[in-house]
Amino acid sequence: MDSHPVIDEYLKWMKDNTLVKTLEEGKIYSISTPFLDRHNDCLDIYMIKNNGSVKLTDNGYTIADLKMSGFELNTPKRESILNSALNGFGVKMNENNELFVEAAEHNIGQKKHCLLQAILAVNDMFNMSQETVCSRRKA
Repeated sequence: MDSHPVIDEYLKWMKDNTLVKTLEEGKIYSISTPFLDRHNDCLDIYMIKNNGSVKLTDNGYTIADLKMSGFELNTPKRESILNSALNGFGVKMNENNELFVEAAEHNIGQKKHCLLQAILAVNDMFNMSQETVCSRRKA
């Protein structure tokens, strides 16, 4: 089977299911993607343009959502898993728990993909919360 129709169909799906809204003309944009979080909501990221550089960010949503669900990054193991997920995709986290990447016009697609992958990986950390992890105890 020729792979080009598969690639073309995937790109069409991505394009047809990605919505970009202007929040501040020429500066800030909201990008709704077809990828789903654990609530089955589309992942939204934001693109902020500033003097030729581009910042792509989750605006702090991913970590805030985990915390609102009772998940805390309060153990060395959880912090290690978080840092590993972020570092693996080249994503940074600031003091406001915002996940972000810096991009240039020529690599914005790749950086957007890396940010989305990191958000999905961090989102999966919810499975480690106390309510969802069952521990075995000896009787």
